Amino acid sequence: MRKIVVFGASGVQGRMQVHELMKQGFALRAVTRTGGAYGDPRYAGIEVVAADYDDPASLDRALAGADAVLGQPFSMGDEDMLVRQMNALADALVRAKVPMFVFNTSMWAPRNPCGVRGYDVILEMEQLFEARNLPVIFFEPTLFMNNLQGSWIRDQIAQEGLFRYCHKPEMEADWICLEDVARYMVAALDRPDLIGRKIRIGGPDRLKAKDVIAILSEAVGRPVVHEYITPRDFAQGLWDLYKDMDAYEANGGNLPRGKTEEQYVGDIDSFYSFCNDSPLRPFLIDQAELELTISVPRTSMREWALAQDWY
Repeated sequence: MRKIVVFGASGVQGRMQVHELMKQGFALRAVTRTGGAYGDPRYAGIEVVAADYDDPASLDRALAGADAVLGQPFSMGDEDMLVRQMNALADALVRAKVPMFVFNTSMWAPRNPCGVRGYDVILEMEQLFEARNLPVIFFEPTLFMNNLQGSWIRDQIAQEGLFRYCHKPEMEADWICLEDVARYMVAALDRPDLIGRKIRIGGPDRLKAKDVIAILSEAVGRPVVHEYITPRDFAQGLWDLYKDMDAYEANGGNLPRGKTEEQYVGDIDSFYSFCNDSPLRPFLIDQAELELTISVPRTSMREWALAQDWY
């Protein structure tokens, strides 16, 4: 049985991958910063290894005997630290001679620098793995449905009937749920022909804000309205909510480390302004191309929203 190693296994995305691997009967090793993330008895069959990107020996232990590795960057923020740690992981993958690495970039990646640091650093990460000739498959997701369950917005939707977001009303997005991202990553384990590919993935529906609020209204059982706020006001609200590190850690890393208020707000402002206005349309995919490249069952936003606990 193949040994699959999941990096970032204690994060929301990593847990989805662990659950999908368990469902499909893989032998797996969950790599976390601490060893206690999988203490629940339902995870009794999982090997758990603590590792730190800044500790090469711990990465070597985590990768020993791996037949394939799944991973993604941690929550975006201190981009310099992120690139440094991804370089450390890439070096460890080379040392371990891992036969396949499936990397979820967590967002769209430009094919050339686009001037938005949040996106350009994704391209930089892809290039550092490619530079080492690693057997890597890249998945580039659009926009996560699961963001709507974040502590900063879920209560607003369910209790206030308000979808206050910095997406312009006419902006379209092919939202994808993290469960489907995990399905794509696990499906790729049987597709060595995809090594070297960069695959943009999204959900089956192309939605505007009016479509999202119609779905949310049904899911939460009350009318939900969309209130557009500027990307800068959106960013400032996130900073105000999570500006102390205790709140940051408690909410899974919503506020990037290593930035001043102005740096953080400015970066988020430029990121979402780009998403709203760029002709590159980072929240859209080529649906036909994706189905031809790799096909897995996908979840509509309505299916996903109706399955969530909103209260």
